[in-house]
Amino acid sequence: MSVKSGQLQTVNELDEIATHYCIDHVVVEVAEVVDIGPSDLTVNVAGYVEVALQYGSSSDLKNDIGTSMSDSFPFTGTVSILFKRPLGKSAKVSHFKVDTSSWYDDGVCEPE
Repeated sequence: MSVKSGQLQTVNELDEIATHYCIDHVVVEVAEVVDIGPSDLTVNVAGYVEVALQYGSSSDLKNDIGTSMSDSFPFTGTVSILFKRPLGKSAKVSHFKVDTSSWYDDGVCEPE
C-alpha cells in the first residue's frame, strides 16, 4: 500500500524536531483490516516514514548556515479506503502518529 505524502496534513511530531520537513516515502509494513462498511474499508497500518529534515531557511542553506538531513521514523495510523472507482485511489488518512522518540537523547552516556 502506498500513501502519497500530499494526503497527509502537518505532522506535529516532525514539526517539533525541524524547521521544515518533507515526507519522502511512507512505507506500510503491517496492515490490519478493522472494518468493512458499505462505503469504505478501514485499515490500521504501521510502518515507517522516510523524511528530509531541514534546519534554517532555504536562504540559510544557500549561505551555508543551515543544514538538512534524512532520517526515518516508525508510524501508526488508520486509512479508510473509499469504495469508488478506481478502487484504492481514494483514501482518508487519520490518527497518523509518528514516533520521533529515537531523535531525543535519553541522557545515558554510551561506554566507549
